[in-house]
Amino acid sequence: MSLVRVVAEMDGPIVADRDVHLDGLLVWSAAQDLDMEPPSRGQALSTFPTVPIPVRAVSHGEYDVFLCSAWSLSDDAEPWRHSWTRRRDAVDIESLTRVYTPGSGPGRDLLRTAGAVLVRYCTWHLDTDDLDDLRRLLLRITHLGGLRAHGLGLVRSWSVRESDGPPAWCLVDEYGCAARALPVSWLADYEGAPVRLAVQCPYWHHEAHAPAVAPGTPARLTDEVRCAVG
Repeated sequence: MSLVRVVAEMDGPIVADRDVHLDGLLVWSAAQDLDMEPPSRGQALSTFPTVPIPVRAVSHGEYDVFLCSAWSLSDDAEPWRHSWTRRRDAVDIESLTRVYTPGSGPGRDLLRTAGAVLVRYCTWHLDTDDLDDLRRLLLRITHLGGLRAHGLGLVRSWSVRESDGPPAWCLVDEYGCAARALPVSWLADYEGAPVRLAVQCPYWHHEAHAPAVAPGTPARLTDEVRCAVG
């Protein structure tokens, strides 16, 4: 296993209301190779089939967490707001029987906005033993975040480079801050109050949520977790 730095060069703003963990996207990419039904939110997490990805995972307590950080944005990142309307053309307005609201178009809630971030590139650190398979899975990930049909979050290119440092930096970085969402049961010490966050794949499932610290929070791993990471 070796620590690598994965960089996504972006070609458009990213709509995301939370930190993006690359392992979740890699699991989706690897699942395309399997003959399986898409899982649902109503299924128990324990019934989900295992989808192998070339990233080492650490099991401790109730959680199985891949050694993969959340994203880190380039220094030139700046806020962006995307606006759109659901109505495609003005002709439809004349045929509507509902009330016309000049401030937001015909009907209700047709003028939409979404917060986004305009960034040149995003970076992750992860622990892998198969660079070729990692690059293959990354090629399937063409967008990050939401509103992909609007052309947002388009990835121009991916690059993978070897990086110096211990694998524990995928969890807590060299500055002593959480590099990803971490369950508080994995921490000997942390700053602030915990919040409920998804700490393992699949991040969209309610059972993946636990009391945790967000990326960037000063934190220190327990000796047991550090030993499991190696």
